[in-house]
Amino acid sequence: MLAMLAFLVATGESGGRQVAVAARDLAAGEQLSPGDFRYINARLPDATLNAMLRPADVGAISGRVTTHAITAGEPVTKADVAAAAAPSQQRAMSIPIEPSHAVSGSLQRGDVVDVVDSSSGESVYVVTDARVLAAGAPEGGKSLAGSPGKYAVTIAVDERSALRVAQAITGGKVDVVRATGAPPALPSPAPTTSTTVRR
Repeated sequence: MLAMLAFLVATGESGGRQVAVAARDLAAGEQLSPGDFRYINARLPDATLNAMLRPADVGAISGRVTTHAITAGEPVTKADVAAAAAPSQQRAMSIPIEPSHAVSGSLQRGDVVDVVDSSSGESVYVVTDARVLAAGAPEGGKSLAGSPGKYAVTIAVDERSALRVAQAITGGKVDVVRATGAPPALPSPAPTTSTTVRR
Protein backbone atom coordinates (compact mmCIF):
# COMPACT_ATOMS: atom_id res chain seq x y z
CA MET A 1 0.00 0.00 0.00
CA LEU A 2 2.84 2.37 0.83
CA ALA A 3 4.51 1.80 -2.54
CA MET A 4 1.26 2.33 -4.43
CA LEU A 5 0.53 5.50 -2.45
CA ALA A 6 3.95 6.83 -3.39
CA PHE A 7 3.30 5.98 -7.03
CA LEU A 8 -0.02 7.79 -7.13
CA VAL A 9 1.31 10.88 -5.39
CA ALA A 10 4.56 11.01 -7.36
CA THR A 11 3.18 10.55 -10.86
CA GLY A 12 3.23 13.80 -12.80
CA GLU A 13 4.97 15.79 -10.07
CA SER A 14 7.73 18.10 -11.33
CA GLY A 15 8.91 18.99 -7.83
CA GLY A 16 9.42 16.96 -4.71
CA ARG A 17 12.30 14.64 -3.89
CA GLN A 18 13.63 11.65 -5.76
CA VAL A 19 12.54 8.10 -4.86
CA ALA A 20 13.56 4.87 -6.55
CA VAL A 21 11.32 2.73 -8.73
CA ALA A 22 12.11 -0.61 -10.33
CA ALA A 23 13.59 -0.19 -13.80
CA ARG A 24 12.41 -3.69 -14.74
CA ASP A 25 10.45 -6.58 -13.27
CA LEU A 26 12.35 -7.98 -10.28
CA ALA A 27 11.80 -11.51 -9.03
CA ALA A 28 11.64 -12.46 -5.35
CA GLY A 29 15.12 -13.06 -3.94
CA GLU A 30 16.87 -11.45 -6.93
CA GLN A 31 20.24 -9.85 -6.27
CA LEU A 32 20.17 -6.12 -6.96
CA SER A 33 22.47 -3.53 -8.49
CA PRO A 34 22.04 0.25 -8.93
CA GLY A 35 21.12 -0.31 -12.58
CA ASP A 36 17.91 -2.07 -11.51
CA PHE A 37 16.39 1.29 -10.48
CA ARG A 38 15.40 4.65 -11.91
CA TYR A 39 14.04 7.71 -10.12
CA ILE A 40 10.84 9.74 -10.01
CA ASN A 41 10.03 12.92 -8.09
CA ALA A 42 7.59 12.60 -5.20
CA ARG A 43 5.87 15.08 -2.91
CA LEU A 44 5.30 12.98 0.20
CA PRO A 45 5.09 13.45 3.98
CA ASP A 46 8.48 13.02 5.65
CA ALA A 47 7.46 9.77 7.38
CA THR A 48 6.44 8.24 4.05
CA LEU A 49 9.46 9.61 2.22
CA ASN A 50 11.82 8.13 4.82
CA ALA A 51 10.40 4.66 4.15
CA MET A 52 11.13 4.89 0.42
CA LEU A 53 14.37 3.84 -1.26
CA ARG A 54 16.34 7.01 -2.06
CA PRO A 55 19.34 7.57 -4.37
CA ALA A 56 21.82 7.21 -1.49
CA ASP A 57 20.24 3.86 -0.57
CA VAL A 58 20.46 2.62 -4.15
CA GLY A 59 24.14 3.54 -4.26
CA ALA A 60 24.78 0.92 -1.58
CA ILE A 61 22.29 -1.66 -2.89
CA SER A 62 24.78 -4.13 -4.40
CA GLY A 63 24.67 -7.54 -2.72
CA ARG A 64 21.13 -7.09 -1.41
CA VAL A 65 18.03 -8.93 -2.67
CA THR A 66 14.32 -8.28 -3.11
CA THR A 67 12.05 -9.63 -0.38
CA HIS A 68 9.24 -10.17 -2.92
CA ALA A 69 8.53 -9.64 -6.61
CA ILE A 70 8.45 -6.01 -7.75
CA THR A 71 6.88 -4.84 -11.00
CA ALA A 72 8.70 -2.46 -13.33
CA GLY A 73 7.81 1.14 -12.45
CA GLU A 74 6.73 0.28 -8.90
CA PRO A 75 8.28 2.47 -6.18
CA VAL A 76 10.54 0.53 -3.83
CA THR A 77 10.57 0.84 -0.05
CA LYS A 78 13.46 0.01 2.25
CA ALA A 79 11.45 -2.99 3.48
CA ASP A 80 11.40 -4.37 -0.07
CA VAL A 81 15.11 -5.21 0.05
CA ALA A 82 17.22 -7.22 2.48
CA ALA A 83 20.71 -8.60 2.93
CA ALA A 84 21.26 -11.34 0.38
CA ALA A 85 22.31 -13.99 2.87
CA ALA A 86 24.86 -14.70 5.56
CA PRO A 87 28.31 -13.08 5.33
CA SER A 88 29.70 -16.38 4.02
CA GLN A 89 28.79 -15.47 0.41
CA GLN A 90 25.80 -17.78 0.25
CA ARG A 91 23.51 -17.79 -2.75
CA ALA A 92 19.84 -16.82 -2.91
CA MET A 93 17.75 -19.66 -4.39
CA SER A 94 14.01 -19.78 -4.96
CA ILE A 95 12.00 -22.98 -4.56
CA PRO A 96 8.67 -23.05 -6.46
CA ILE A 97 6.30 -24.96 -4.22
CA GLU A 98 2.66 -25.33 -3.26
CA PRO A 99 1.87 -23.42 -0.04
CA SER A 100 0.56 -26.65 1.53
CA HIS A 101 4.12 -28.03 1.33
CA ALA A 102 5.69 -24.91 2.87
CA VAL A 103 4.11 -24.53 6.33
CA SER A 104 0.77 -23.60 4.70
CA GLY A 105 2.34 -20.54 3.11
CA SER A 106 3.04 -18.89 6.46
CA LEU A 107 6.83 -18.58 6.09
CA GLN A 108 8.35 -15.12 6.36
CA ARG A 109 11.71 -13.51 5.78
CA GLY A 110 14.05 -14.43 8.63
CA ASP A 111 12.54 -17.85 9.33
CA VAL A 112 14.91 -20.84 9.43
CA VAL A 113 13.85 -23.89 7.43
CA ASP A 114 14.85 -27.38 6.34
CA VAL A 115 14.28 -28.70 2.82
CA VAL A 116 13.09 -32.30 2.37
CA ASP A 117 13.32 -34.24 -0.91
CA SER A 118 10.92 -37.18 -1.39
CA SER A 119 11.38 -37.67 -5.13
CA SER A 120 13.33 -40.93 -4.76
CA GLY A 121 10.63 -42.59 -2.67
CA GLU A 122 12.59 -42.06 0.55
CA SER A 123 12.43 -38.65 2.24
CA VAL A 124 15.82 -37.09 2.95
CA TYR A 125 16.98 -33.70 4.19
CA VAL A 126 18.90 -31.91 1.45
CA VAL A 127 19.33 -28.63 3.38
CA THR A 128 19.00 -27.82 7.08
CA ASP A 129 18.94 -24.49 8.93
CA ALA A 130 18.56 -22.35 5.80
CA ARG A 131 17.57 -18.72 6.28
CA VAL A 132 14.43 -17.54 4.43
CA LEU A 133 15.10 -14.43 2.36
CA ALA A 134 11.59 -14.13 0.91
CA ALA A 135 8.36 -16.11 0.70
CA GLY A 136 5.22 -15.54 -1.29
CA ALA A 137 3.97 -15.23 -4.83
CA PRO A 138 6.68 -14.72 -7.46
CA GLU A 139 4.20 -12.55 -9.34
CA GLY A 140 2.60 -9.65 -7.48
CA GLY A 141 4.44 -10.03 -4.17
CA LYS A 142 1.40 -11.08 -2.18
CA SER A 143 1.19 -14.03 0.18
CA LEU A 144 -0.80 -16.94 -1.15
CA ALA A 145 -1.26 -18.70 2.17
CA GLY A 146 -4.14 -21.12 1.93
CA SER A 147 -4.89 -20.35 -1.70
CA PRO A 148 -3.88 -22.07 -4.93
CA GLY A 149 -1.45 -20.50 -7.35
CA LYS A 150 2.22 -19.72 -7.73
CA TYR A 151 4.32 -19.58 -4.59
CA ALA A 152 8.05 -19.60 -3.88
CA VAL A 153 10.36 -19.72 -0.89
CA THR A 154 13.75 -18.04 -1.40
CA ILE A 155 16.49 -19.33 0.89
CA ALA A 156 20.19 -18.70 1.46
CA VAL A 157 22.29 -21.71 0.47
CA ASP A 158 25.94 -22.53 -0.20
CA GLU A 159 27.03 -23.86 -3.59
CA ARG A 160 26.67 -27.55 -2.68
CA SER A 161 23.27 -27.08 -1.08
CA ALA A 162 22.12 -25.19 -4.17
CA LEU A 163 22.88 -28.24 -6.33
CA ARG A 164 21.01 -30.56 -3.97
CA VAL A 165 17.99 -28.26 -3.89
CA ALA A 166 18.04 -27.96 -7.70
CA GLN A 167 17.97 -31.75 -8.00
CA ALA A 168 15.08 -31.95 -5.53
CA ILE A 169 13.12 -29.33 -7.48
CA THR A 170 13.64 -31.34 -10.66
CA GLY A 171 12.24 -34.41 -8.90
CA GLY A 172 9.10 -32.43 -8.08
CA LYS A 173 8.56 -33.65 -4.50
CA VAL A 174 9.88 -31.01 -2.14
CA ASP A 175 8.74 -29.92 1.32
CA VAL A 176 10.00 -26.87 3.20
CA VAL A 177 9.59 -27.20 6.97
CA ARG A 178 10.22 -24.62 9.68
CA ALA A 179 13.33 -25.61 11.62
CA THR A 180 13.01 -26.10 15.38
CA GLY A 181 16.68 -26.54 16.20
CA ALA A 182 16.34 -30.28 16.67
CA PRO A 183 18.74 -32.45 14.62
CA PRO A 184 17.13 -33.90 11.48
CA ALA A 185 15.89 -37.46 11.77
CA LEU A 186 17.87 -40.04 9.83
CA PRO A 187 16.12 -42.54 7.57
CA SER A 188 15.22 -45.76 9.38
CA PRO A 189 17.63 -48.60 8.60
CA ALA A 190 16.34 -51.33 6.33
CA PRO A 191 15.05 -54.35 8.26
CA THR A 192 17.44 -57.25 8.43
CA THR A 193 16.53 -60.92 8.05
CA SER A 194 18.36 -63.52 10.09
CA THR A 195 19.17 -66.78 8.43
CA THR A 196 19.80 -70.02 10.26
CA VAL A 197 22.43 -72.21 8.69
CA ARG A 198 22.05 -75.90 9.38
CA ARG A 199 25.12 -78.04 9.54
